[in-house]
Amino acid sequence: MSRRKKSRPEKIPQDPVTTDPIVGYVEPKKVPFVRPPPGTALCLWKEQIDRDPIPDGRMEFYRSISDYSKIEESKFEPIGWGPEDLQTRNIVYAFIELTGAWRHGLRVPRKEFIDVARRVYHCTGRLLSAESCLDIWSKGRLLLRKFLRTAIEDMLMDPEEMENTLITSEWIPSYSYMRFAREVFHEYEIELRVKYLGDRTDADNELITRTEKEDDIQFDEEECNDAVDDDETAPVVAPDHQESEEVDSDPPTTFTFAPPTTFEYDPSTAFQFSSPTTITFAPPTTFELH
Repeated sequence: MSRRKKSRPEKIPQDPVTTDPIVGYVEPKKVPFVRPPPGTALCLWKEQIDRDPIPDGRMEFYRSISDYSKIEESKFEPIGWGPEDLQTRNIVYAFIELTGAWRHGLRVPRKEFIDVARRVYHCTGRLLSAESCLDIWSKGRLLLRKFLRTAIEDMLMDPEEMENTLITSEWIPSYSYMRFAREVFHEYEIELRVKYLGDRTDADNELITRTEKEDDIQFDEEECNDAVDDDETAPVVAPDHQESEEVDSDPPTTFTFAPPTTFEYDPSTAFQFSSPTTITFAPPTTFELH
């Protein structure tokens, strides 16, 4: 009896192995943002970063608070928002943080910003008025708030993308020196994320609206008469971390994002964030609340 040869099973056709990186790639879904418990939100702006040091003070430029307050208004220099005044603005922000002048809300004692101005003079030799220093703080704060809303509402940035963009881009050139101002808008930023990246119905719209109306920072004219007395406990020290004929009086408050028209997957850069390449520096003539 002849043996019957067993037939080999036919090979099941296999899909050809593709080298196309797009095939089989699934875009990870972003998890909807949920309001974190109090005290647990990610605060990347509190982490240490490198930045240019503040110049050392020069004794010939030292003035006490009371002496500085007596300087004639005509002696003060204007300061604008162009690149030529960037270093001075950075120093103003550094001393606003150091002195805690930013913590006074919408009505601030004039003495606080006289102190900031005399510290700037001690380091730079530039005579700035307390009003100019307050204006730099007020408009820089407004610029940051507008950026936060634009980045969250229009670009849907998560905290890491936002911090990376603010540090590496030129949208807010002084950001490295005014990161502390993120604390002012901490709750506002959380509610924006809830509204645009999470459950819209759970957002605190009242807080958002109230914050966007709190941009008018002024001196408290009802402060005591001793507001300019010397404070010997506050020496002028630097924190650790050419006058033009015309100056730009306002910073830019609009941000132009240029998203790409095509999207190509590159595994080597799939998880890298690249900031847009265009930015509008033309200062607007009016401030509009978003």
